[in-house]
Amino acid sequence: MSDTAIRPAPAMRGLTPSDEGRADHWYRFTVKCGRADNARLEAMARREKVSVTALVQRHFETLLSVPRPAAPGGAFDAAEFAQRHGVPLPAARVYGALCQMMGEDGRAVVKHEPLATAACIAISYLARCIDALEMRDLVVRDGFRGVHGTAYLVRQVP
Repeated sequence: MSDTAIRPAPAMRGLTPSDEGRADHWYRFTVKCGRADNARLEAMARREKVSVTALVQRHFETLLSVPRPAAPGGAFDAAEFAQRHGVPLPAARVYGALCQMMGEDGRAVVKHEPLATAACIAISYLARCIDALEMRDLVVRDGFRGVHGTAYLVRQVP
């Protein structure tokens, strides 16, 4: 190979099957947008007190999430719930996931990662969603249950 030949960067080379599950492989993507969209992203990031990069990363993490099938006997309408109670849509999805996980006593004991997965949100956004639900008195943290996760008391909404 001559000195002027183009060589692929390590991230561009194909992964072997043994490399697939390794956490030390990171890939970068570029997002193109116009000036107006960039201004909107910057405004959203300022409102949420994060960088634009963190905002875009959080959104990217939700792209590959697989939505859960609807619960039998009627699906939870997260969009309608969010509008009715004035919470962000991801928080409404967290509420719906907690409702599916709660027991007869209205408590759900769950770790953060499975809860974020069930709600199809990034785990980094889960705390904000729980805070939004607590501010509206829809969910109450009922304590930490060690290796079992955090207990949440889910308020029943008519």
